[in-house]
Amino acid sequence: MATAAGITAIPTLMAFRDGVLVLNQAGALPATALAEVIEKVRNVDIEQIRKHAAEHTDQMATQN
Repeated sequence: MATAAGITAIPTLMAFRDGVLVLNQAGALPATALAEVIEKVRNVDIEQIRKHAAEHTDQMATQN
């Protein structure tokens, strides 16, 4: 399961918004930094992330 998720170190922090992975970071964080990360994930523009992901997928399809 760790391999499928791309986890290469423990601990690894992964955050999802609406089923979309928006953060994948190895290593432990102090409580204050974790609180900042949580706030940033809450404020991420998920539509912008989806648009970027779609553009990346289109580029990959064009290259193959």
